[in-house]
Amino acid sequence: MTKFTPISDLFSKTTLFHDNVLLEVFDALSKNEASKGGIIVIDQATEEERLKRLIVAKVLNIGPGGLIEEGPKAGQRMEIPLQPGDWVLISPYTGTEASLDTNGKYRVVSELKIFAKINFTKNELKQYNLK
Repeated sequence: MTKFTPISDLFSKTTLFHDNVLLEVFDALSKNEASKGGIIVIDQATEEERLKRLIVAKVLNIGPGGLIEEGPKAGQRMEIPLQPGDWVLISPYTGTEASLDTNGKYRVVSELKIFAKINFTKNELKQYNLK
């Protein structure tokens, strides 16, 4: 019997170049938001409205960083302040889809296109159904 390798494991073995970051995209926060009472509200937003929101994504892999072109550190790499497993916010239009199938939940983006790193607690990850 052939052992199944999850797509996210295959992508984590990629070698990215420059300041590129491989992300697994989640839409859980915009589709099903729990109210304070714990009731799940199904979002009736149109696709256009959904694209106006920021997207939560999980970092799977990062490149070595872009090259510094000028100054005393010219030729050195800029450190990317992320690690695999970090959670970030990106625009719905950011990056290029990277997919081994048709679900399109993986993207390669430049580190400069990531708005913020999110420090979720374990309870928040569970609440928003993020893995």
